[in-house]
Amino acid sequence: NAYAQRQFTRWEMSETAAYKWMPFFESWGLYCESQLRNTSTPAAPSNTSSYDGSILPPLTSTWYIHHYNHFQTLYSNGKALKSNDMTGKTSSFLGIVMVVGVNKKELNALAQA
Repeated sequence: NAYAQRQFTRWEMSETAAYKWMPFFESWGLYCESQLRNTSTPAAPSNTSSYDGSILPPLTSTWYIHHYNHFQTLYSNGKALKSNDMTGKTSSFLGIVMVVGVNKKELNALAQA
């Protein structure tokens, strides 16, 4: 995903770290796109159904962490969509996961992990 790669470059992540994190970010983008596609309208979002059958609130800034936690469980259990599950399809979702903290040294170490 070119968008994620540009972000990794801006964050000065090592190639090893970017290679390690890219599958996660690609999968997160696929998850978000599927959730946004299932939202009734941006003005009046309704509950959405995850591809694992879970009923979730709409993916909005209010429910972002709820969705991220659900996605993390899917990803950890090998149930999240992967980019090779979508061969021949393109994703229009551009998103990012932000890590916030007070210690820059620890955050830099995390980015390089």
